[in-house]
Amino acid sequence: MRVIHSGHASGADWRIAIDRALQNLGPVGRRAELGICYLTEAVGADSAEALRRLRERSDVAHWIGTVGSGICSDGVEYFGSPAAVVLTLAMPESDFRVFSASRADLSDFDPGIAPWIEDSCPRFGIVHGDPRNPNLEAILASLSSRLGGSFLVGGLSSARLAHFQLADGVVAGGISGVLFSSKVAVCTRLSQGCAPIGPRHAVGRTEGNVVFTLDGRSAVEVFAEDIAALGTVNPAALSGSIQVAIPVTGSDTGDYMVRNLMAIDPRHGAIAVGELLHDVEQIMFCQRDASTAESDLLRMLNELKKGLDAGAKGGVYFSCVARGPNLFGPDSRELKIIQNPIGSLPLAGFFGNGEISNDRLYAYTGVLTLFV
Repeated sequence: MRVIHSGHASGADWRIAIDRALQNLGPVGRRAELGICYLTEAVGADSAEALRRLRERSDVAHWIGTVGSGICSDGVEYFGSPAAVVLTLAMPESDFRVFSASRADLSDFDPGIAPWIEDSCPRFGIVHGDPRNPNLEAILASLSSRLGGSFLVGGLSSARLAHFQLADGVVAGGISGVLFSSKVAVCTRLSQGCAPIGPRHAVGRTEGNVVFTLDGRSAVEVFAEDIAALGTVNPAALSGSIQVAIPVTGSDTGDYMVRNLMAIDPRHGAIAVGELLHDVEQIMFCQRDASTAESDLLRMLNELKKGLDAGAKGGVYFSCVARGPNLFGPDSRELKIIQNPIGSLPLAGFFGNGEISNDRLYAYTGVLTLFV
């Protein structure tokens, strides 16, 4: 990879925002082989026109991207206004391929990419997903397997109306993005927005997304014991801050995936979770708050910095819609925290309905990837 540029801007409408963001790239930044663009949902149903505008006002041949309720760049976040973030990568076209797929068996995956995969041995990809597709995890697992275990990062589109992705065209309903050859080096880490408040519990009787027993006891009783450590008598006072964590099998770092605590039923001793539980063996409860999230973000950033032999050329960041100003506060605090240890660099990202790291879907996390 030769060079990376980024530009970002807001405007009275999304057209002005795109034009300003492209202008902020500078003339060199507008000449590249691959572009990444994230737009706030003000673009609405005009995604095809947005892609056409990106192509007409730059010399970038290939574009990927999606829509977010919030988007971000180096030290800045945009929420509630028309805005655009663009990142351009000058690199040989032989080192990447744009793709899309919407079926778990990847039967609609472009077969023309297969020879490139065999020759280029991709080990990394940026993926955007449609949160309306219930088979996203299966699609991601199939893609990772097809690529020989490639590491994937990205996020799920977040919008109240039009969900779309850019992948050398406008697509929706599945996943899309770009795969990079083994010549492209990256360093990536994930930051949790929650912290466990009790031990792991063995899952017993379940029905769909409802768990009735943990450790052979009422799930509600076990839950009450764990949150008692927080000093709160009334569980209702913790509404929204307590979630359920599913440990990642085989992880040597204690990794876990957070899912929403949907409901508590004291009458039946049951707890409803935002995940089907038929093959889940353990869960634990966790708490989400600003201090926990900031501490873990700083931990992740310091780990990432230690892994860099030299400065990064640029990066992408995918965060949860529940983070940003909702968790870290105003004035783009989350992105400014990232600047402190990493420094200023070309960056693009968005706040999504879920985050992708490896072949798994996370929630309440931040996933930062740097091109090195």
